[in-house]
Amino acid sequence: MKVFSYIGLTILLFLSYPSLSQDINSDIEAKIFQESNGEFITIKAFAINKTINNHSLRFVLTITDKEVSEKAATPEKEEGRFILAPDERKELASVFRNVDPTQRTILLLLLYDEEDQMVGKDRIVLNGPENVDPTKLIIEAKNAISEDLSNAGEDGYVGLVGIVTEDTKTKPGRDFYRMYKQAYDNDKINGQQIVAVKEILAFGINTKLQVLVEGELIFEFFVNPRAGYLDQMVDAAIDRTNRYFQFIKKRGDNYVKRY
Repeated sequence: MKVFSYIGLTILLFLSYPSLSQDINSDIEAKIFQESNGEFITIKAFAINKTINNHSLRFVLTITDKEVSEKAATPEKEEGRFILAPDERKELASVFRNVDPTQRTILLLLLYDEEDQMVGKDRIVLNGPENVDPTKLIIEAKNAISEDLSNAGEDGYVGLVGIVTEDTKTKPGRDFYRMYKQAYDNDKINGQQIVAVKEILAFGINTKLQVLVEGELIFEFFVNPRAGYLDQMVDAAIDRTNRYFQFIKKRGDNYVKRY
């Protein structure tokens, strides 16, 4: 009898231990996104709330830069506390890195709840996994940069083409951004101005989605959950975006902002 009692107690302790019973990224997801234009890489860390509750959380973003040939390096840390609303996707930090085939960057994002239990985790390695041949990485990076430079102007300026940023607050907002970005890429618009999809509060509890080019509003609408409505708005927004970029091109002035 004592043997079975010990076994039962062990199983009970195992099931009640928080770190073993809790699924990472199930309710709160940690996500690291990256975007490259061949010259530099933009990395953004996000927390995504998959529940209908508010959460008080803490994040730790660890960034380790090291030469490909190095075995170890001293990591940098960025951390802070934040509140995540229901169904919210919040940007926690952004990092910029030059495309450098001799340098490998490892990013680790961890999310903790009020009891300091890990609830979210994501990790990416820039310049490939540990077993990638560094010589191949160097060749690929050089080819990407050479292609961009061949398309540059006489002054050697390489434009930031095809950049679409997101600042949404609800699931319909995120769905619109995803659909808009996919249509934008499929149509190969590749505008030299940065396009922003932004969601703002409107009357009551409604929200409004806006599409802006370099801060100039070109399209907006109130969010409506009706089936097929987002598809119509995406088509209209893409049409307006195409016409706006054609207008800029025909204008023939030096509109492009350089950074």
